[in-house]
Amino acid sequence: MTLCDYANEIGDNRVNVDDALFDVACELGFKYLDALFELKNTPDNLTYWRQEVLSVLYDKIDKLFTNDDQRILLYKLTNAWLKAEIENNEHRPYNNELETLYDYNHRLIDSISDADIKTELIANGNCTPNMKDADYLHSHEKKDEQYSYILDRLDTEGYTVENEKEIAGILMYHNGSLYSLIIEIVEHLPDQSKKEFISKYVIPYLVSDSDYGFRSHGQMYIIGQIYTCFDIYDWKELFDNAFQRVSKVRNDLDYFYYLNDDIEFLALHFYFQNHSDKIVQLFMDRSKMHFSFILSSNAILIEHQHINVDEKINTFDDFIKKQLGDIC
Repeated sequence: MTLCDYANEIGDNRVNVDDALFDVACELGFKYLDALFELKNTPDNLTYWRQEVLSVLYDKIDKLFTNDDQRILLYKLTNAWLKAEIENNEHRPYNNELETLYDYNHRLIDSISDADIKTELIANGNCTPNMKDADYLHSHEKKDEQYSYILDRLDTEGYTVENEKEIAGILMYHNGSLYSLIIEIVEHLPDQSKKEFISKYVIPYLVSDSDYGFRSHGQMYIIGQIYTCFDIYDWKELFDNAFQRVSKVRNDLDYFYYLNDDIEFLALHFYFQNHSDKIVQLFMDRSKMHFSFILSSNAILIEHQHINVDEKINTFDDFIKKQLGDIC
């Protein structure tokens, strides 16, 4: 976070660590979520910092909040921190979180099992501009069904020769990114077929449309989801593709940015798969390198961030009481 804050100050932050830090803090427990939140619970950072907390809580809503009582507490926190009357102010037309508030309330009400509570919360408003009844609650879950038929066939028929041919045709003649479909196909395949499918079809797909790096059309997202199934030949094909792209356009320096981005990403996930015991030391070494580089001229003084863990915060109820007090 210290390095990230410095990058923000100089206006050249390529990697925002806040989301990852809140994700880890949430996994560790609410006392750590509270400690991280209090680190920047200041007037200058308050709005953004609250959004970070809400974002991670809603990302993990099904895991963290297993009953209606807990979800009602999350509803109270959401509507205490995001006020519709403030977000809808005409002086904030380009920087408001009204749609975010609608979406959060929508998702939360949808997860409530008690019909009476659900109706009561809908009546409070701030769900969607046109939400009228509970029948509307599932509308936000509509998805692109263009290729849903192949997923249904995988479930009913399995990974047959015909289904394999159908998938191969989709991947070969695709128009636009198919990263969501590919992840779903892999999830629908039996374990014994995943490796063959990835090497035979997914790896060629990843390298076929990578002129501007693996980030350009969602390839990094796919790699991040399935890299544990890669063998050494899959890794070699991906690394080779990155280097070959740059060798063809040596005079275009922009491509070296794509190369660095690709190599950093591939190397990190290769380490995750094959040298996971060295990841922490790798991170520490890289951080020390950055600090040494920044501080080498003695012109910049950076203060490290320190958090204070409140041992009295053990549950979400404790966190809510601390943040909202009598409101809850």
